[in-house]
Amino acid sequence: MATTLIQYQRDTRHYALLLQKDLFGDWTVVKVFGRKGTARGKILVKAFPGEHEATHYFHQECRRREQRGYQIISPTIKIR
Repeated sequence: MATTLIQYQRDTRHYALLLQKDLFGDWTVVKVFGRKGTARGKILVKAFPGEHEATHYFHQECRRREQRGYQIISPTIKIR
């Protein structure tokens, strides 16, 4: 089981996506986003029954961030 993290930023915004398996065995995509330089932001967790669905959603969100002008600030990190 690997955890994948990728971080994006735009002029005043930041965005991070995390793909991981939770303690209940579900695959989750965690989205962390907000305004740069502030303590406020949001965290959303979306659970999926299988790895395929979660991976598909994760890649879909990555493409969406790039289409909206976000730049990758960290390479994709895989933690085992």
